[in-house]
Amino acid sequence: MIQVTLKKTNKTKLASTEVQGTSVRFWSRSLLLSIIFGLVSFPSWGAPDAETPKTTTREFEGVEIQDKLGAQVPLDLVFKNEKGQEVQLKDYFHQDKPVLLSLVYYNCPMLCSLVLNGAIDGLKELGWAPGDKYEAVTVSISPVETPELAVAKKKNYMQQLGIVGAEKGWHFLTGAQPQIKALAESIGFGYRYDPSTQDYAHGAALFFISPNGKLTRLLKGIQFEPKELRLSFVEASEGKIGNIYDQLLLRCFRYEPSSKKYAFYIWGAVRLGGIFTILGIGLLLLVMWRGERRSSSSSLTEDHQLG
Repeated sequence: MIQVTLKKTNKTKLASTEVQGTSVRFWSRSLLLSIIFGLVSFPSWGAPDAETPKTTTREFEGVEIQDKLGAQVPLDLVFKNEKGQEVQLKDYFHQDKPVLLSLVYYNCPMLCSLVLNGAIDGLKELGWAPGDKYEAVTVSISPVETPELAVAKKKNYMQQLGIVGAEKGWHFLTGAQPQIKALAESIGFGYRYDPSTQDYAHGAALFFISPNGKLTRLLKGIQFEPKELRLSFVEASEGKIGNIYDQLLLRCFRYEPSSKKYAFYIWGAVRLGGIFTILGIGLLLLVMWRGERRSSSSSLTEDHQLG
């Protein structure tokens, strides 16, 4: 009787345990399905709703920076310098100097200042003075900004750069809308005026122009490493500035559009290594050949003396 009772009790416990296990599994699955359903159906938890991309697209439409490497900058465009005098872009292009070009507007509340501050920080560490190895030209994209405002901005940034004589090689220009638009389109710089905020939507980049007016490189962003600036200048000058180290460095690094940076170029390094190997072998053969000539000359001298 006791054994029968125990068996019934054990069966009852086992059944109860199975029911509890089934219940736990059921509620676990239900909870999991509820979470998944909530993530899928509730927009703020998952991907943004269908209207968000459209709004973002409209907001930034026409302000992209396109890669137009090799494009010719129209050097006959007319602007006004800090003194209010009419100048042409070609006035700042010389035979052996590349040009660092930046498009901003002087009353920009944030982004333009970040771009120029990033350029100043990188150039200060690079140590190359504007007007020495390169010219720098900053053009306002706002046709209502004046040379007086350009003077104030130039004074501020030249003090920040802290390089003696830099003001002679960095030029802050203003101009009319047709001239600004033509310059921006030639280098792929998109911008758009927003009447509701009275600000300009635009991207952030520095443009490197060769002495003959060809766009050779653009660096996007608001921070610019000295190495990136150095290689871009050497590339834009076609090797006319910098030392032998810069020329070798440019062969071992190549600009990667995906990362917007110069990356180590393995095949360039291999070719450079091959050149050094050939030069080394040639030098070794020259040394050996001169040694053999000296030995032969010494032998002939000794034979002559003995004779």
